[in-house]
Parts: sequence; C-alpha cells; structure tokens
Amino acid sequence: MTQKPNRSSPLGRLRKPPGLPDRVFARELMASRGIHRGASIGSFLIFLFLFFSLNAPTICLCQDANTSQAKLQSLPNPIAPQSPTSLSNSLDPNQLVLRAVQQAVWGPSVHSIVKQRSELGEFQLVGEGEYWAAGQGTGQMKMTMQLMAGELQTNMIQVSDGRLVWTSTSDDEPPRRVFLDEVRRELGSMARNPSGHPQAALYLAIGGHAEMLRCLYYRYRWFKVWAGKDEKGTNVWQLVGTLRTEAPSIASYTIVDSYYIQQSPPPELPTDVRLTLDRDDKLPLFPYKVEYFRREPSLDGIPGKLVLLSSVTHTEIETPITITKELFQYQVREDADRIENETSEYLPLYPIADAGTLQRR
Repeated sequence: MTQKPNRSSPLGRLRKPPGLPDRVFARELMASRGIHRGASIGSFLIFLFLFFSLNAPTICLCQDANTSQAKLQSLPNPIAPQSPTSLSNSLDPNQLVLRAVQQAVWGPSVHSIVKQRSELGEFQLVGEGEYWAAGQGTGQMKMTMQLMAGELQTNMIQVSDGRLVWTSTSDDEPPRRVFLDEVRRELGSMARNPSGHPQAALYLAIGGHAEMLRCLYYRYRWFKVWAGKDEKGTNVWQLVGTLRTEAPSIASYTIVDSYYIQQSPPPELPTDVRLTLDRDDKLPLFPYKVEYFRREPSLDGIPGKLVLLSSVTHTEIETPITITKELFQYQVREDADRIENETSEYLPLYPIADAGTLQRR
C-alpha cells in the first residue's frame, strides 16, 4: 500500500536543494523523490517525524509577566515565552544550547516518554514513544516511536550500544548505521578527555535527543533566554531562536554539520523555534520541550505571525536509571536486503591531532 501526497500540499512541492547529499535530505525531508514516486506509508510518517524532530510538561512561566512582556515587545520578531518571568541578559543562549549538547553526551542516564504532534498542510502526525540514554560519554541510547496519521500507523527505532548507532523503520526502508568507534578514533584524545574542547560533544552527539540538540544549536541563532518555573515548580530555561545565516563560533566540521545552515533554506523548514530546558541540578539542561514555528509572509512591512508546526515533549522523566546490556541491543530485520552506512557523514572533514585540535589537510 502506498501513499502519494496531495500536489497542492507542502509535501507535494518538496524539492531537493542543489548539492545536498541524499542522506541529509532524507533525514530532513524524508526523500522527496521516494514520496513522489509513491513511497510507503511508513516512509511518509517517518518523513514527518524526522522533518521536525531533527531540526524532541507544558511550561507555564508565571511571575512578573507584565514587566517581562514590556521588555519582550522591544525584541526583533520574537516568539513570546509562555508567561515569562525574567530575561537573562547575562547569559549567551547559544552557549546554553551548546552546554545542553554537552550535557546530553556526558550527563547522567535518563529515561522519558516522548510525545510529538506535527502539522504540515493537511496532514497531522501524532507520535508517542520512549527514550533511554546511558550518558557519561558512552553513546548508548534507545528511542522507540509509534507514529500515526489518521488511520495510518508505523514504528521507528533508533538504538546504540555505544559502538553502532542503528536507525530503522517498520517499512521497506533499509536500516542505517553509524560506527561510533570510527568517529572516536578520528577525534583522538578529544573523545577521551573533552576538557578544553567544547566541540567534542558536537562530534559525539549522534542519535537521540543529543543529535536533536546538535541540530538545534547549528540551525538556529538563539537570541533570548528567560528563567522561570513550570506548573510543577521545576526551574526551567526557555530560549527562542531563528534560522542562522552563518555557523556558530564553536563548531564541529562534518558533512552533516555543513548542511544544517543553508543560505536558501527550503520553505518547509521551520523558521523559528522555542526550546525549554531544565534549570535544576539533578538533570540540568535536559530538553523538556521543543516547539517549531513557521513565520507567515510579511504584509506592508509588518512581520507575519508565527504558526506552530510541531512540538516534541519529554515527560515522566527518570534519572538515574538502571542500565541493562539487553536494553541497547539491536537485531537487523530479516527482510533487510541492504544496510546504509552513514559513518562518513559524521567524520571530521579535517584531520584532528591527538591533542584534540583541528588541523587542515
């Protein structure tokens, strides 16, 4: 059974940007070529999930709303935080997102329930699953998602035992893998001792919410951050960002990273994002919620309004968790006739000396 998009919908107008590798386009726009030729239902749903989640408790910030709102109105084209408390002008929000990537790679073990809701034209995607991560630089993680659009349903799994990261869906797409040991070998001592090398976590953020944060760090320029509490009293940060036009000052250099920033991004790409991070000591900078927006065209010089496209939420969060060997094991599907190796797209584009510094060829 196949699903062809309505040609009048955003899906029907997807086009591959010139020079964009097939794997990157598939990861972000889920292979428009396959969709146009009549992709399976699984491909269609996984497209919607990856399109938003790689670009992952509703927060209600409620103190000093009037004062902060006055400050908010002076910002350039902002996404309003949800009843903000106070602007944190002393913090660079880009550094905060980078620290969130580092925490996702080197922080404690965690388990959560993941929920997603996305809108794209006439299509609505609802997803729910679970996420586990061992943290501590092990690279071990597992994410399962059940994705539904109307009566259509499919599943996806991403799992890493610390050596191989596998991504697989329940349809006829071949499983994909990344050899983490090859990435670590290229990084040399930077992978073993990341102190003084903030970019090390970016190279190692492969799979799960670590890679989601890596994408958010590269793709969006974060220009404001607020501090507040959610309805349960949890301390949180809430950040807003818009599409970048140049790379961040601290960066990794891989094929994947080189395509996060596009001078002419496809119109389907969310233009703005709001990110909510934990602000407590137990699980600092964990991404509670990501909300993706698209700005409508301006009218008479007035910026268009922001339309919510998708949200990814983590709830029922536990840390630390008990890790078993079986949790991160993966068995290739019996019907898989081939495996796609994506390792080269995560390797540094420049040699890295054992001291952990980039050296051009």
